[in-house]
Amino acid sequence: MPGPGGSRDAREWRRFLRSTLRKWRGQTLLRAMDRNAFDAYSDESWAVQEGVAAFADSRTVSDAFILDITPSLMRLIGQMYAFGDDITAFLLARALGDLQEDRGLDEAAARSLQFAGRCARVMGFYGEAKVVLERARRCAQRTAPDHPILIETHNLLGLVCHFTERLDEAEAHYHRSLELLDRCPAVAVRHHAWASKSRLRGMRLTNLLDLHLVRARQLAGDARTREIATARQLHDQVRQGSRAEPAVMGLYDANEGEILFVEGRLGEAKALLLQRMRQCDPDSPMASHLLPPTNRLLAQIAAEEGDEAEAYAHSREGLQLSLRYANSMEEGLIVETTLNIMGRFMRPRVAGAGVSAVGAQERKVIQNLVLLLESKDWYTGNNHSRAVSRLCRTLGYHLQAEAEGRPPALPADKLDVESLEMAGLLHDIGKLRIPWSLLNKRNPLTGFEQGILQSHVPEGVNILRHLGFEELARLVEEHHEKLDGSGYPGRRRQLSLMGAVIAVADAFEAMITPNRRYAQPKKLAATLAELRGLSGVHYDPRVVAALERQMAARHH
Repeated sequence: MPGPGGSRDAREWRRFLRSTLRKWRGQTLLRAMDRNAFDAYSDESWAVQEGVAAFADSRTVSDAFILDITPSLMRLIGQMYAFGDDITAFLLARALGDLQEDRGLDEAAARSLQFAGRCARVMGFYGEAKVVLERARRCAQRTAPDHPILIETHNLLGLVCHFTERLDEAEAHYHRSLELLDRCPAVAVRHHAWASKSRLRGMRLTNLLDLHLVRARQLAGDARTREIATARQLHDQVRQGSRAEPAVMGLYDANEGEILFVEGRLGEAKALLLQRMRQCDPDSPMASHLLPPTNRLLAQIAAEEGDEAEAYAHSREGLQLSLRYANSMEEGLIVETTLNIMGRFMRPRVAGAGVSAVGAQERKVIQNLVLLLESKDWYTGNNHSRAVSRLCRTLGYHLQAEAEGRPPALPADKLDVESLEMAGLLHDIGKLRIPWSLLNKRNPLTGFEQGILQSHVPEGVNILRHLGFEELARLVEEHHEKLDGSGYPGRRRQLSLMGAVIAVADAFEAMITPNRRYAQPKKLAATLAELRGLSGVHYDPRVVAALERQMAARHH
């Protein structure tokens, strides 16, 4: 869909933005769109990105033009965020904020940069979030020292500090947000923060409550008791002031169980949380705020009790609910909780022993992690991870059989087919920490987006090391490296044979995978020809030759 490009006609831009919003009316989350709707959205959102980039680069665009189109553009960016396109919303809001701040349009810049910070926090880009939110704060303060925009800006800064374990800083931001909220008229609060005072106050108090529970876990004795007492006082304030707010009360019920958990009253916490879950209608407004964190907390309680099976069961349920309700922040928290539980139970068994020590329960959770990944990433959604695992096993046996009767291979070239199969299954596991909207973006990626996407390799390595899989981590680290040094993350030129097997299997399955959103699958002959052309340049010739022989045998 063509957009207005670098046009400086504000009326043309407003017509374009209103027309795009009308097309999006009634659409569902991106995750639930069919292919045609998703492709149409991709074209339309790209037209917006190109248009904003064009006038942002133009020095002849007037301040009046920027201010004129900002409300419509921010509504469109907000709709992108509501669809679940966090990454595009972030990039557009940041670009608009950059332009506005450069022009000295401080109030408009504060709004745009604050929204960019919101998107970055949800995606877990805490460093980027802090930078843009601090800029938003400075812009707002230049407009007015107590500008209502600062209510949410300080809360978001508090959350960023909270999740990066700067608790004293977080507490100061939460209190400043509450102070500004109490002084601001209700009409101004709703205009600037898009919510009622009672809801915002309840959420701020809930954030503070959680902060004190985090501190309590780190302390002992009287200090721990004082932190829990403060959390209970805040809990009472939430109940008194936010009874009519479903989102706040959903968190209230989960927080009651968390307080009991921190107090060591595990049985009471578990009974309360299970009762609240039974009473909650999965289709109610409260469900998305109550059910995922409740399962996450029940998994933690079961792990504390040493009940491995129950901990994994609640982890699996939490992962499924996080997808149903499309809550990026909660999805990330549940993934991290699941990984921590797996590390607690698995690491002592598998560290030093390897894949052979993985039990039936762990294999179920590993499968759930892969299913979550395949649900998140439409590129892997056609059983990509499992297909790579199967091909790794096949190539491993093939190379092993060919080596029989020959002199022993070098130690680095030895093949452990069981480890190879598991590494193939988990080679993309780091994508669990990549935002959904970036994994599935069909449009060209910026350098910033490319860097985030490529970070799935070190993230996968960190996950596997946390679980005790040192050998698998080394293999996964190699699966995007190339023999000519053009790969990532280390641009290394020498790969182990097992790492080379995963690299070829991943490339082969990516090329032939049907229903990929951003490339048409290749025919088998074309795929093999492309890999043959890159043999010795990107890929290990031994593995490419083994793949060709295997495919020839399969199709005769």
